[in-house]
Amino acid sequence: MPRTIAQAAAPAGLPLSMPRQRRGWAQTFKIDAGARFRCMQVFTGIAHGDRMTMGHPHGCRHTWKSQRLCPTYPRVCTAQPGHDGLKPRATPAFHSQRALRMAFALPHSMGLNPHDDLALLAFAQHLARALLAGPWTPMAMRARLRRALGLARGGASPDWLRQLVSQLHAQPPFALSEQPRRRKAANAATGPLPGSASLQAVADAVAQCPALQQAWSNAPAHAPWRIKGFFLPPPPPKPPAIAKLQPFVRELPPLAQVGDIAAWLELDPGQLDWLANCQDRPAPHPKLAHYRAHWLPKGQGGLPRLIEAPKARLKQIQRRILQELLAPIPLHNAAHGGVRGRSALSHAQAHAGMPVLLKFDLRDFFPSIRAARIHAIFACLGHTPAVCRVLTALVTTRTAHGVLRTAPLTAPSQSAPCGANPAPSLAVQQAQLRQLYGPRHLPQGSPSSTLLANLAAARLDMRLAAAAAALQGRYTRYVDDLAISLPPLPRAQLLRMQRLVRRIVHEEGFVLNEAKCGLYTASQAHYLTGICINAHPNLPRAAYDRLKAILHQCVLHGPSSQNRDGHRDFRAHLQGRIAWCRSLNPARAAKLQRLFERIDWQR
Repeated sequence: MPRTIAQAAAPAGLPLSMPRQRRGWAQTFKIDAGARFRCMQVFTGIAHGDRMTMGHPHGCRHTWKSQRLCPTYPRVCTAQPGHDGLKPRATPAFHSQRALRMAFALPHSMGLNPHDDLALLAFAQHLARALLAGPWTPMAMRARLRRALGLARGGASPDWLRQLVSQLHAQPPFALSEQPRRRKAANAATGPLPGSASLQAVADAVAQCPALQQAWSNAPAHAPWRIKGFFLPPPPPKPPAIAKLQPFVRELPPLAQVGDIAAWLELDPGQLDWLANCQDRPAPHPKLAHYRAHWLPKGQGGLPRLIEAPKARLKQIQRRILQELLAPIPLHNAAHGGVRGRSALSHAQAHAGMPVLLKFDLRDFFPSIRAARIHAIFACLGHTPAVCRVLTALVTTRTAHGVLRTAPLTAPSQSAPCGANPAPSLAVQQAQLRQLYGPRHLPQGSPSSTLLANLAAARLDMRLAAAAAALQGRYTRYVDDLAISLPPLPRAQLLRMQRLVRRIVHEEGFVLNEAKCGLYTASQAHYLTGICINAHPNLPRAAYDRLKAILHQCVLHGPSSQNRDGHRDFRAHLQGRIAWCRSLNPARAAKLQRLFERIDWQR
């Protein structure tokens, strides 16, 4: 049932004291019960001729003519995190100016009569709202108070206002939150923000300020003090992205402060600071670095891959973080890499026998996950910003420039085929490496990196799994290899699916390696993580023939003649390849095992 604006503006349970003959104007402005309006205080409407008077229980009185519409309407400031309240946001207009004022129950200025204790409390509450709407710094506090009082820009502030700000800044009636990190924007908030501040506590501190009390008692009675800028309370914080983690968070060790991390890891604060290296201090010597780095060349002319393995002490800490902090967190069902009970085989089995296969590959998966994503994961577990900063520093790294200079880069070839993209120069490749490995990132080779990468890609998995399910398809991800299998669909719909996946990957902050992306129909061979999945998971014929030829040559000429890649334990290497074949095709693996048993390892 629609309600009139007068009924909506009146407090619940209080009768409207409006004369019956003067109610016609209110029924012409009707809004639904769910219409958007905010009431700063409790008002009671009483009609008097052509004027509308709003009575306030604290003694304030608001009057305006109903026939004349004011060119400006009250501007309501919505407090945002880190916002100092200097730029008010105008609320959306209703059918008319009077309807807007009635729906918000706010005139364009509210007068409060001095020499009244109740009016002083109401005045203090409005000032407290302004004080809590931004950083707790003297300049920002004065700016918001001046905005609330409607003082002109550039004018002098009253003496009581300056003394009030000085008193509250020196002794805040609540605990301030930690200093936020400075932003590049010039207008970013750089002061501490109110932590768990109570509006009533701040209002009481404002009302008890001696300078304000003296100015209130000495003010002339015929000149009311007016509030012209209103600040709404900040919106409630959004729930964390992983809100379903509450049952698992209870099992985690309590880490309220940075000292708790040192006690949990059995380290003293100096050792924790040295291992975390939150200040990104470069190691004076490579032997003092916390990671051992080596390069692996990539095919197809790409940048070399950097493997950063932590040393023994840091590896032990990362394993403890993995087992006690990260292991209880549930992962998406589509993640198969680095998950207990899942493997590359389970990733391929999910798509076996499907007629259409879409393959995608994420470029530079681990280094593209920055420290900000890891910080957000620990924040979702309920840790404080200081604790999140230290935990993030323990599982991420920043590659030194000396390591980047040792990368085995490939010089651009002068005899590139016609139509092919020319390879970048060595200087461009060095710049790309600095951009990729220079900031803090997940190191590939750390025990905790795979699980953290799965958590960082959880939203990507949810969106792609939903997109595949909409077409009765399946989606899985094995580290950086994405696979979507679909039923027979028109080619135009498959191409739209490809474009959708590209857009989702881009929106989630990842980059696709287009050279490894493809669309494969039922008439083509489907290979996923080195497994043929057209009918059922099977070892590709070419891989089987190659391994069989190696074993046959080992029987004829000895194993030392076939160890062309220089494996330290060539026998264990061949046994591992046979075991992989046995998991896919036991019949073929039995033939290979008979050849392996004929090898003379003394030759």
